Amino acid sequence: MELNTKNLKNDFFGGLISSLVALPLTLACGVLLFKGLHDLEMYGINAAIYTAIIGTFISAFIGNHQLQISGPRVATTLILSSFLLEIFTRLQSYENIYNLNELLIVFMILTVLLMGVFQLIFAYFNLGKLIKFLPSSVKMGVSTTIGLIIIFKQFPIIFNYQGDDLFQEFITNPLTIITNQTTLLFIAICIFIVLLLFKKNIVTSKIRMIVPLLAPILGGVVFYLFINKNPSDFIIGKINITLPSFELYFNTFTQNFSIVNENILEIIIAAFVLALMGSLSSLLSISVLEDKQKVRSTNPSIELKGQAFGNIISAFFAGMPSAGSEARGLSNYNSGGRTFISVIFHALFLIVFVFFLDEYIALIPQIVLSSLLVHTGIVMILPLIKLSSNMSITCLRTKTKNMNECLKDIFQTVLVVIVMLIAEEMANLTIAIITGFAMASLLFIYEMMSNTNYNIILGNKHHSRRVRTKKVMTFLKNKGSCVKIIELEGAIFFGTADFLRTLVSDINKDTSYIILDFRKVSEVDITGAEKIKLCTKENSNIEFSFSHIRKGDDTYQALCAVGLIGVDGLPWFENTDLTLEKVENKLLEQFTEVEEEKGKTLNIDSLNFTKNLSKEEQDILLIYMISKEYKEKDELFTKGMKSDELFFLRKGTVSIMLEQSFVKGVKDKLSKIRRITFSTGVVIGEMAFFEDNLHSVDALANEDVSVYILSRYNLDLLSKEHPILGRKLMYSFCAHLSNRLREVTSEIQVLERWS
Repeated sequence: MELNTKNLKNDFFGGLISSLVALPLTLACGVLLFKGLHDLEMYGINAAIYTAIIGTFISAFIGNHQLQISGPRVATTLILSSFLLEIFTRLQSYENIYNLNELLIVFMILTVLLMGVFQLIFAYFNLGKLIKFLPSSVKMGVSTTIGLIIIFKQFPIIFNYQGDDLFQEFITNPLTIITNQTTLLFIAICIFIVLLLFKKNIVTSKIRMIVPLLAPILGGVVFYLFINKNPSDFIIGKINITLPSFELYFNTFTQNFSIVNENILEIIIAAFVLALMGSLSSLLSISVLEDKQKVRSTNPSIELKGQAFGNIISAFFAGMPSAGSEARGLSNYNSGGRTFISVIFHALFLIVFVFFLDEYIALIPQIVLSSLLVHTGIVMILPLIKLSSNMSITCLRTKTKNMNECLKDIFQTVLVVIVMLIAEEMANLTIAIITGFAMASLLFIYEMMSNTNYNIILGNKHHSRRVRTKKVMTFLKNKGSCVKIIELEGAIFFGTADFLRTLVSDINKDTSYIILDFRKVSEVDITGAEKIKLCTKENSNIEFSFSHIRKGDDTYQALCAVGLIGVDGLPWFENTDLTLEKVENKLLEQFTEVEEEKGKTLNIDSLNFTKNLSKEEQDILLIYMISKEYKEKDELFTKGMKSDELFFLRKGTVSIMLEQSFVKGVKDKLSKIRRITFSTGVVIGEMAFFEDNLHSVDALANEDVSVYILSRYNLDLLSKEHPILGRKLMYSFCAHLSNRLREVTSEIQVLERWS
C-alpha cells in the first residue's frame, strides 16, 4: 500500500494504543507462565516480552493479514504453564540435576520450537481450512475449561491468600478471609475492572477503543489510593529484561539429554496441543479483523506459516507460545491502523515501554493483572453461558416431547467441559484438552451416524434426460423400480458408510442397479471408501455405478485408492443423468421386446410420431419431407439459427448441448454440456419451431444419424392441400408436447423431494 501522511499518522496512533492495550495482557501472561514457581515468575515476564515483540514483527512481514498482531495468549500460556509445572514436579525426583530452573526453561524452548514445527506442517498440508471447522462443542468445551482454570488460578491473589489450600481455608475460616480489608479492596478492584471492560459499550466510540487501557490504569489508581499496607508487597516488582544465554541453555540440554529424551513424548503432545490452539486463535483473530474490514483472505496456510516462524524464532529467545490476538488487532484497527506499518509501530512502542519505562511498569499491582485474566476467563466462558441460556429459553417454548432433543447440544458441551475438568485434575491441562477433543469428536461422530438419512430415488419415478419412444418410456415406468439412486450426503467415513451397507442390504431383493450419487458428499476417507467397497462385494447381484465424481478430486482419489474405480473398477460418471442413462440402456438390453433400435434406419411407419397415421397418410407426409444424413459430431442446428425445420430421427442419437461457464464469473471460458439426448424414433426441434424463434441450444450427432426433415413451408403447404392430415399432425404435436410437460412436471416433483 502506498504510504501517505494520513495513513502514517493513523498507523502511528493505532500502533501506540494497541501496544498500550497489549502491554498489561503480555505482563499478565508472563506472570501466569511460571505461577507457583517463585524462582521463575519474573523470568516469565522476560519470555512474554520477547514473544510479544518477535511475534508482532514476524506476523507483520510473513502473516496473511497486514493488521494481525501476535503475542502471548492466555489460553496457550495456561497450557504451557500446566505442562511446565508437571514437568517441574517430575524433575524434582531426579538426582544430579545441577540447575532445575535452567532445565525447565530448556523444556519450554523445545516445546515452543516443536509447536512452530507443527504449525509449519499444518501450513504445508493446508490444514488451516479444517481447523476452522472443528465442532463447536470442541471449541466451546476447551474454551470454557481453560476459562474456568484461569479464574480459579487468580483466587489466591484476589483473596490475598498466601497458603497452599485456599478452598480449605474458605471452608474452615471464611470470615477471616472475607473481612480482611486488603482482600475486600482487591475484590472491589477486580469487580471494578471486569465491569468496566464489559460495560465499555456505554461510553462514546472514541473512548471505547481505549477502555482496555483505561481499565487497568484506573484499577491501579484505586489500588494506590486505598491500600493500607506497603504497596511494594503487591506489585510485580522490578523487571529485568535480559538476552537469553544460548550457550547456557545448549549446555544444559546436552548435559541432561537423557532426561529430555525420557520426556520427549510429553513434549511432543504439549507442542501439538499448543500448535492446534495457537492456530485456531490466529485464524479466529483474522476472521474478526476481516469482518471489520469487509474482506476475505483465501489462504490460511500463509497465516499459519507466519505464526510458525514466529514461534520458532521466539523459542531461540527462550520465549513462550505466540498467536494472533483479536484484542490487539481490533484496538489497532479501531485506533486508525490500516497498514502493516501500524504493526511495526506496535512492536517499537513495546520495546520503548519495556526497555526505557521499566521502572514505571514495575509499579503495576498484581491484582490489576489478575483482574485482566479474570476478565479473559469470563469471556472464554460466556459462549457456553449464552448457548445454555438461549437453548433453555427455546426448549421452554417447545413441546415436551422435543425437550430431550432441544437440550442435547447443551448437555454434550457441558459433558465435554466436565470430562476436561476431571482430566485436568487427574493429569494436566494438555491431557485434558486432548481428552476434550477426543470426547467431542466421538459425540460428533455419534451425532452424524444418528442423523444419517440417505435419500433413495426409484428409477420408475425419475428418468434420465434421454428422450425415448413412448413404448420404451412405458416400460421404464413399469420396470424401472429395480433401479435405485442413493443420494449420499456429508462426510463418508466408517460410521456413515456402515449405514449405507445396512440400507443396501434392506433393498437388495428388488434391486438390480444402484447409482451412488456423491453430489452432496463433502469428504470421503479411506475407511469410508473401504466400507463402500465391502458393500459392493456383499451385494454382488447388484450392479453399482458412481455419479458426480471428477477425475482428480478427493472423492475420486479415495475411491481409486481402494480399487473401487479406475483400472478394472466400477463405472463412474461426472453427473447422475448420464449415469442413469447408461443404467437404463443396460436394463433395456435385457428385454428384447423393447430394446431400442441400434444401427437400424427406421421408415416412416416405425416412427413414434407417425405410427397412428394410416399408410396412405404416411405416404402423403413422406412427399413433403426430405431425408438427410449427418456424420458423427455434425450439428443438426446451432444456437442462434432460425428454427424452420422439424427433425424426425430415423437412426442414431442426438444430444442437445448447452454452453456453460466452467470458471465462475469468466464469460469467455465456456464448455458445452449435454442437456438432453434424443433416441431413434422421436422428433427434435419442435419447441423453437412452434415458438417461431431462434434455437437456444446446439443439436449434436453422437453417431452417424439419419433424419426426415419437415420444413415450415412444407408443413403449411401440407395443411392447405391436406387439411385433415394437417389437423392430425397438429393434434399429434400437441399430445407429444403435453406428454413431455407431464413427464417434466413429475420429475420436478421427485427432484423437489430429493433435494
